[in-house]
Amino acid sequence: MDRVIVVGASGAIGKAIAGEFEKCGSTVVRTSSSEKPGYSRLNLRDRASIEAFSTGIDELQHLVVAAGKEPQQSLRELDEEHLLEMMDLHYAGPLWLIKCLRDKFTPDSTITLISSVAANKGSYDPVYASMKGAVNSLVRTLARELAPVTRVNAIAPGLVMDTPVYQRMTEDFRERHLSNTLTNRLLSTTEIAEMVQVFGKQKSLNGQIIHLNGGQYFGQ
Repeated sequence: MDRVIVVGASGAIGKAIAGEFEKCGSTVVRTSSSEKPGYSRLNLRDRASIEAFSTGIDELQHLVVAAGKEPQQSLRELDEEHLLEMMDLHYAGPLWLIKCLRDKFTPDSTITLISSVAANKGSYDPVYASMKGAVNSLVRTLARELAPVTRVNAIAPGLVMDTPVYQRMTEDFRERHLSNTLTNRLLSTTEIAEMVQVFGKQKSLNGQIIHLNGGQYFGQ
């Protein structure tokens, strides 16, 4: 039976991913940055927390990092705490976690990171867009580093329904995202979870950024 770690499993996307793995019969370790029943404690901003968590893992088939923080500050609003938090949650923390777990992965294992259309299109939050761009570069680098044992890929979604970002948006902003797609529909968390499963089944997918955005134009 596969053992899977879903980092950020208390969020809408992470919850869907964890549920899909459980439907397939996997043993899922859900993590959260806060104490919650049924979740393992993992704080991506704390190297000691990452190392302590990793010590308790023996063998691992799949790692999915779905933790993060939505865009919040423009360049004018930017403060240092936001900069450091975004770097830790989206890039530095996941990188350190993979470093600590690298010898735990079994042959034909996978790592999936969650990127964003913002890595190509940009965002009003320059740190968020930059960190998602860093995620894409990290995927391509680690795919080489960890081959042939572990394959590393990312999903770069557009706006995802029923996530905190979606819920906080005004209706006109949702419509703007919708009109920028070619499919005239937004993404669901279930579709992201199903794509994670594809990474496990398609053995030639490695170092790939899958753009689940309905054909959204990067220039708009």
